[in-house]
Amino acid sequence: MGLALEMGDRGMVLSEKGKLIYDGNLEEFLTDRNRLIEANLIHIHKHRHKSLEHSHYHTHQSFD
Repeated sequence: MGLALEMGDRGMVLSEKGKLIYDGNLEEFLTDRNRLIEANLIHIHKHRHKSLEHSHYHTHQSFD
């Protein structure tokens, strides 16, 4: 996802079924949590820290 912004300003995103779900400004897309979830690019990740359960949004994208 980070590389996309280096390539240009506009992006087209397909669903897992190949349906166009976004066509527009990449920066707007990458900051829209609902669209990232719809595109299956992020998901909620739950885990425990001792007795406290914690959840946050998670991606498998490397931003190195």
